[in-house]
Amino acid sequence: MLRRKKVFTKPQVDSKRRKVVCRTGTEEQQEKRFFNIRKGVKRIRENLTEEERTHTGEEVLSRMRTLRNCQSADRREVENRRSKERMAILRKKRAVTSKIENLKLQAFH
Repeated sequence: MLRRKKVFTKPQVDSKRRKVVCRTGTEEQQEKRFFNIRKGVKRIRENLTEEERTHTGEEVLSRMRTLRNCQSADRREVENRRSKERMAILRKKRAVTSKIENLKLQAFH
C-alpha cells in the first residue's frame, strides 16, 4: 500500500524553530495579500480613462510629497531638539569649569 507524503510535519520541538516556521508563514500570507492588492489596483487602473489615470497619478505623487515633507520636518525637529540638548550640556560644563577656575584663582590670592 502506498503511503501519502505528509504535507504538514509536526512542529519542531525547539520553540525558536517553531517561531521561525510561524513567522515565515505569516510573511507569505502578507506577500500574497500585497500581491492581490497590487493586482486589484492594476485592474482598476486599466478600467480608468486616461484623464482619470493622470489625476490619480498626480494625487499619489502629491501624497508622496506631503509624506516626504512631513518626514523631513520631523527629522529637522529631532535634530533641533538634539542640538538644543547638546548646547544645554555644553553650557552646564562651561559653568562648572568657570566656577572651578574662579575657585582656583581665589585660592592662589
